[in-house]
Amino acid sequence: SALSHLESLTLRMHKGRGMPDRRLIHPSAEESVHLPDLRSFECTGLDPADPVFRCLSSTLKRLLLSDWPRSYHMRAVPKQLFLVEPQLYSPTEWLGTLRQGDWTLLVEISLVYVVNGDELNEGELLKYMGEKFPRLRKLELHRYEMESNTGNDHPQGHTVCDIPLSHGRLGLTTLQA
Repeated sequence: SALSHLESLTLRMHKGRGMPDRRLIHPSAEESVHLPDLRSFECTGLDPADPVFRCLSSTLKRLLLSDWPRSYHMRAVPKQLFLVEPQLYSPTEWLGTLRQGDWTLLVEISLVYVVNGDELNEGELLKYMGEKFPRLRKLELHRYEMESNTGNDHPQGHTVCDIPLSHGRLGLTTLQA
């Protein structure tokens, strides 16, 4: 395919207000997409269930998945001023995505997720990253938490400390329900 020698891919995607979820690759086209040389994948607004994750090769070293514009900026002004709708996913959804790939060469991960109070897999997500990505040295997490969940223990503290990082960044944002 024309993308077979692509080493870095950066995409900025947004979900328009009232629009259905977008997929980067249609499930029927998944078999025809091969990215064997891809080393860096950066994307905003991507659904964790998107088939593109099954197309990423084991040579991947950087996986950067974020919200843009940041959800906290969008919630600070009246909703009607924005044409895009921020979409945040849970640790459970991202854990399912990370389990799809054989990305043991990853050295950098950036991930954004929301905890709603009933979420039990945040610690499991972080433990998985520490165990399955032995070369991981740079980790950036942006954790959104619903206001109704504040005051609960944060399991990521002790788990992240178990990963031998050279660079770590943790953003904590509380959202009103």
